[in-house]
Order: sequence, then structure tokens, then C-alpha cells
Amino acid sequence: MKYLLVLEILISALLVGCDNTQRWQEEVQLSTGETIVINREVKHRGGGVAWPQGQGSVPIEHLIRFQYPPGTGNIVEWRSSKFDLPSSTYAELPLVLDIGVDKTLFVFTKVHINEGCRRYVKYLFKGGAWSELPLPEVIAQHPANLFLAAGGVGINGLISLSEKEKENSSIGYMPDFKAVGPKRVICGY
Repeated sequence: MKYLLVLEILISALLVGCDNTQRWQEEVQLSTGETIVINREVKHRGGGVAWPQGQGSVPIEHLIRFQYPPGTGNIVEWRSSKFDLPSSTYAELPLVLDIGVDKTLFVFTKVHINEGCRRYVKYLFKGGAWSELPLPEVIAQHPANLFLAAGGVGINGLISLSEKEKENSSIGYMPDFKAVGPKRVICGY
């Protein structure tokens, strides 16, 4: 019995060691011209060949937290709620955080819906809560303004707008990472 307990503790320690959380801050330019600083967090679970940068884990949750309007103390928090299909392993990837002409905050994410297709999802922040907004087949394009290397190994501190521009313009990212739209569903690579 004693050996089983020791074995269970060792296995638990190994499994916990595979999980990690990456945290950083980044500057985000809104369409209003404002630049805000947001806190980002990506939780990873160990296992398998992973995206991004092959760190041996997969992103299971994205979190964005910030004050809006800046300096007011009003904290806004968005958490991923969808997973890629068919594996249901990777959390949806936030690409855009912005504010509409009606002063409503929104987040666009990308999620895989099958082996070759991805779809964009839009969340609106109203009344202190996020809700998913159904999208038409054709949507206005929105350039990605969130750091695309979200959750990569060694990310910490503050990611400036210029650092983000350099990373996000890399040829390593497919066009459906760099901008949302013009279609709700994108198939092929």
C-alpha cells in the first residue's frame, strides 16, 4: 500500500510538470487610436507534438484581462470557451481585441472545425458579460492586433506594439492568423 502511494505521488508530480502557464503583458492598439496594456495568460497541458514552437504541450485556455476605460479600475476579463474540433484539444485562439463604433468591446477568435477548415468567432462585451455573436458568411476584415506567438516558450514581460508587429508579420503565420475575415469559414491552407 505504501508503494502505491509513493507511485501515485511520483506520477502526479510528472503530470503536473507537463502543465504550465505562460503570462505576459502586451500593448494593444484599438481602432479608436487608443493603446491599452492587457494581461495575457495561456494555460498548457502536457502531451504530444504541440503548437506553438513545439514546446511539448497544448494551449487549453487563453485569458485576457485589462482595464477599460484605462485607469478606471473596471476590470474586463475574457476566457476562451471553445476547443478545436475534431480533437477538442486546443483552445480557440484570440486574434483581435477591439472596440466598435458603439463603444462595445469585442474579441475575434479562430477555432478549427474539421481537418482543413477554421471558423472565426466573435464575442461582444455588454452588461459586464461576454456573449457570442452569430456571424454572417461574409464579414469585414480585421487585422490581428493580439500577439500571435501566444503561449510560446520564454514569453514574459511587456510585448510592445513594435515587437508584436515584427512577430505577427512573420511568414510563419498563415493569412487566417494575420487577419479575421473576409469569410466566416476558411478552408484549405
